[in-house]
Amino acid sequence: MTATHDPTSTATEMAKSAGRALQDDAGALKHVAQATASRQIERQKGAASEIIGDVASAVRRAGEELGHNQRQTPARLASQASDGLDSLARTLASKGPEEIVDTARDFAHRNPVAFAGICAVSGFALARFLRSSSEPQEAPEAPRPAKRMDGAGPDLELQP
Repeated sequence: MTATHDPTSTATEMAKSAGRALQDDAGALKHVAQATASRQIERQKGAASEIIGDVASAVRRAGEELGHNQRQTPARLASQASDGLDSLARTLASKGPEEIVDTARDFAHRNPVAFAGICAVSGFALARFLRSSSEPQEAPEAPRPAKRMDGAGPDLELQP
C-alpha cells in the first residue's frame, strides 16, 4: 500500500512554514530599521546639540540685555533657560538615542510646563522653517520703460 499525503496537512505545513519565514523576515526588518534609525539619530545629534547651544547663547545674551535694562525677573528666567539649554546640549551630545528618549521623558515628567513650552516653540520654529523652505523664490520683474506724458514714446527712465 502506498502512503498518500493528506492535502489538508500539507497546506497546514506550508502555511506554518510561510508564517515562520514571515516572522523571521519581520524580525530582520525590525533590526535593520532600528539600526538605520540609530545611525541617523547619531548623525543628527551633533547638529542638534550645536543648534541648541546657539539658542542657549542667544537666550543668555537676551537675558543679559534685560538685566542691563533693570528687568531682573525676566533676566533671571532667561539665565535659567539658557543654563537648561546648555545642559540639554551637553546631554544630547554625550548620550545614545535610547538614553536621550529616557532623559526627555524624565524631563517632561519633572517639568511639564517647560516641556510643553519647548514643544510649542520647537513646533513654531519647525513650521516657519518648513514654510520658508517650501515657498518658491519669486524673481523680480524686469523694469519696464515709463510712458512719456506727451505720448511720443518711452522715456529713458525705467519703472519697476
